[in-house]
Amino acid sequence: MFDGDRVVFSSRLQLAPMETWRQVIDAPVTAGRLRVRAGNWLDYRPAANDELSRPLESPKDFDWTSAQGLWLTGKEWIRQRDYGRAQTALEACLKKDPHYLAALSDLAMVRYRAMDYQGAWDLARRGLAIDTYDPASNYYYGLASVRLGRGVDALDGFEVAASSPAFRSAALIEAAKVYARRGDYPTALKYAEQSLRTNADNLDARQLSAMLSRLRGTARQPGRTAWPPSLR
Repeated sequence: MFDGDRVVFSSRLQLAPMETWRQVIDAPVTAGRLRVRAGNWLDYRPAANDELSRPLESPKDFDWTSAQGLWLTGKEWIRQRDYGRAQTALEACLKKDPHYLAALSDLAMVRYRAMDYQGAWDLARRGLAIDTYDPASNYYYGLASVRLGRGVDALDGFEVAASSPAFRSAALIEAAKVYARRGDYPTALKYAEQSLRTNADNLDARQLSAMLSRLRGTARQPGRTAWPPSLR
């Protein structure tokens, strides 16, 4: 921590993933000269009139035991990567309201991460029964379908999920993988390139596009009339 360019506090930290650190610093700092730096990734210098208007407290009468409150609790645990607590809160939400769509899709994601693919598929399918176009339910329905060997269901889910900007790049590359496993390389390459147009930083799309482009180049060599056989 700096007062302008003068160091008033420093400490070397070695933290485990998700470990928090709190430090009370009793050091005089000239108004407007506070500066906080952490490694090469944070260099905070307050600007003039930088006080935010964002509320910092929940409404006093908000019911955290309601379906909405329990879903938000589960969502916050997901953000903190504590999936066990997230599952507990989301399941409590669904006990209050079995048709709470956001909780169904979030719990499907949590169960998918726990490799409970049938459980994730069932939850996502319940969400689709409520809103067949829900992007999150379709995406996790697609992922679970891949694991369960339901290729047609997987493509169905990814196609609908791709209608949402939030899921488009991920859904398109997952569809590309399905086509690649089938040996339909031209279609797989088309989907991989569409995924990259949506998100140029999608590493899976880059890798699959590169592999398929190499195979396409091999197919175009003299004496070849088709793509190489499937690489399953």
